[in-house]
Amino acid sequence: MDNKELNQEIGRRIATQRQKAGMTQEAVAEALGIGNEAVSRLERGTVAASVPRLMELAALFGCRTGDFFMEQSVLLSDQSSEITELLSRISPEARRFVLEQLRHSIQWLETQEKRYEIQ
Repeated sequence: MDNKELNQEIGRRIATQRQKAGMTQEAVAEALGIGNEAVSRLERGTVAASVPRLMELAALFGCRTGDFFMEQSVLLSDQSSEITELLSRISPEARRFVLEQLRHSIQWLETQEKRYEIQ
């Protein structure tokens, strides 16, 4: 992946995080004190976002800076952080429900993995 493709991919992820946060490009521009066109250029990847700008965007969108670099991490620590963040949005009662569902899902998946292991 060359720099142009990398900037475009990061730009797509900026746009995705902005949309997840329920913000318009205009709202982002206003919050950052930049023009609408500057936000559009960041999202299209025609300009590279600096690390400080990515940190501002992450704070604004309520995501991690790393979310602009990878869609889904395979690291257990990253996945744990994501689960913690998701659970923090709901009530303790809802968290208990989600954890119970997760336990059942993991038990089922473990059974399936054992069933199809190559001996």
